[in-house]
Amino acid sequence: MIILQKSVGTNTQATLQTMGINTNQRQFLDQHVFDHVCGHKMLELGAQWLNCPELGPEYPLRSFAKSYYTKEGWDHTSIDLKPHGGCLVKDLRVPGHFADQTFALITNHGTTEHISGKENQYKVFQNLHDWGKVGCVYAHAVPLEDSENMSYGLGRWHKHGWFGYSSRFWKKFVAECGYRLIYAGSDFGSPCGSRRYSCASYVKEKKSKPLPLK
Repeated sequence: MIILQKSVGTNTQATLQTMGINTNQRQFLDQHVFDHVCGHKMLELGAQWLNCPELGPEYPLRSFAKSYYTKEGWDHTSIDLKPHGGCLVKDLRVPGHFADQTFALITNHGTTEHISGKENQYKVFQNLHDWGKVGCVYAHAVPLEDSENMSYGLGRWHKHGWFGYSSRFWKKFVAECGYRLIYAGSDFGSPCGSRRYSCASYVKEKKSKPLPLK
């Protein structure tokens, strides 16, 4: 069984609260995600905002990422429980929002940790597996598990959502599901330097299958 670190969360079970895409997270995408994608149809979990001043005045702070992705040529869809940023208002725990094998890229910038309960985590990752086509690239930038974050001499991520994800978690998850790993690590941190993100990217292959709930 793959174990997630349980955090002391303050969010309700169904809330999808966005962490946003900052400069370091965008570097993760540039270095470990975009070059591996075959296709232009993407799903973004949460209607994410941008905090990337290097993009210039066209994208002011906290503008929604949809405009950036669309201009870059992506056929972009975002899903959230809150009706903002041009998203579809849907619950990630519920199957059937999209046909199977729909997306070439699925991104998770600080959304899944806000979904409480192990069973709900399995439901979400089952849906993500189904919605991605063979060859889909999955990209996650989420809170790092506390002990790994503290190994850098930093504090805890506690009270940000319900779960923290370690580098070891992603490597084991990818191996057990039969995905092809591109990257799993904690090299990318918050701009202020107080936290590290747990980042992972991997590819769905014909042999890949979601984990059963144990």
